[in-house]
Amino acid sequence: MNQTIPYDLFISYSRRDNEQGRITQLVERIKSDFAPFAKRELVPFFDQQEIAGMQDWRQRILQGLRESRLLLACLSPAYLKSEYCEWEFVEFLLKYEIGHLHGFNGVAPICFVEVAGWDSKDFEQQCATWIAELRKCQNFDLRPWHDQGEDALREAAVQERMGKLNRQIVQTITRGERAEKSLGNVDAHNPHFIGRTANLRMLRENFVMPGHLGVVTAVNGVGGLGKTALAIEYAHAFADEYGSGRWQARCAGKDDLLEDCSGGLRPSHDANAEKTATVTDRRYKAGAGSPCSGAL
Repeated sequence: MNQTIPYDLFISYSRRDNEQGRITQLVERIKSDFAPFAKRELVPFFDQQEIAGMQDWRQRILQGLRESRLLLACLSPAYLKSEYCEWEFVEFLLKYEIGHLHGFNGVAPICFVEVAGWDSKDFEQQCATWIAELRKCQNFDLRPWHDQGEDALREAAVQERMGKLNRQIVQTITRGERAEKSLGNVDAHNPHFIGRTANLRMLRENFVMPGHLGVVTAVNGVGGLGKTALAIEYAHAFADEYGSGRWQARCAGKDDLLEDCSGGLRPSHDANAEKTATVTDRRYKAGAGSPCSGAL
């Protein structure tokens, strides 16, 4: 069973930008706009406590980052100078590194206060690496909100941007909820799995070949290279696309693949489900050093 993520949004911001309560007001507005779309309340992680003991703060924030689907970054000069905001962004980005392959990185930057030179082509060459990464994300220009609050919505352009932001939030959360509902017996996601994006991209390109249905892919190599780990990571990264579930056939030490598949897998018979992913860890009784394969 997949782990339920308790928070929809992690609000990453500089406390200096909320001295007049503008970010608090924005969060409340996003919550009210979300409810009619999703038929439920939005649950944000919005830490407003003062930073006291560093260890206590880091533990509290780290838990929020790990348990949130989307990071809402409120950009401003103060945000870009804050080492705390940098740490939040980098930690969250590592969590969604594989999501880049899915056209998704879990970050929605909001331009909250004017940042000099932000739109300049030379800005990226002069800024820190994490800021350059942040600039690659689609951002939403809500700068009028910082000065005007709710009154900024009188402008048609601001209304349009808020609408786009709300749609991305709903889309991201819906995708996460679909992934949580995807059935299966696949091993838990490894939070220390980093990199290997080229291998995952190759798997992805094979599965989405036009005109192909039910593609079987084998990852070959000697034992210990992490073939099964790669297959499992793929199953988690694209869980929302497999309504019938993601199933792991544990065939270690068996002579017949069907022996395990016939008794260990219980696929869904949901008429609305379209695809099933099966992870097969196939290690036959062929002796040490023999090639193994993780099949999808």
